[in-house]
Amino acid sequence: MTKAEEDTPLTERTLLVESRANEVAFERWGIGLPVPGANEEVLFLSYNYADLPVGKQFDCCYPRYDEAKVAWTTVTIIAVTQQFSLAWDQIPEGWKTLAILRFEPEVPSIIRDLPATAGWYEHPIAVRISSKDTWKARVSAPYPLAHVPAGAVFSEGSVCPARDSAARSVEIAPKSE
Repeated sequence: MTKAEEDTPLTERTLLVESRANEVAFERWGIGLPVPGANEEVLFLSYNYADLPVGKQFDCCYPRYDEAKVAWTTVTIIAVTQQFSLAWDQIPEGWKTLAILRFEPEVPSIIRDLPATAGWYEHPIAVRISSKDTWKARVSAPYPLAHVPAGAVFSEGSVCPARDSAARSVEIAPKSE
């Protein structure tokens, strides 16, 4: 199953970062991956929105629930694996992965300050990584995308396309049939 990035709405084109991987995690699942270099972090990523090749670049990262606090940095996918300890040439759509990402000119504090864990699900999604265009679309949306459940129908009738369903801080009207 493959999904091109272009087939994903612009506002949903974000890498979802759960945590940094600790040494135990990298030893267990990072077999076949290169040793991270300067300005690189091994991160647990949540379910991905599309197939993204190694080498793909992004422009920024920001807290999941405070997207205005953006850190501008070039982020490059360097290496990817999953629990099978095999290096992959892409982050596949719909998979949780262990990825090495390079941050230039340096790893921003929003990434450095993430907890280091031994596996997926140990820490909730905390950071989004995206292009400048995606970030701009998210922060300029007529509704706060970080806090709206997917498929929510607003009282004026517009439907929210966001996938986040954890937070429900916006008053919404029931879906009309």
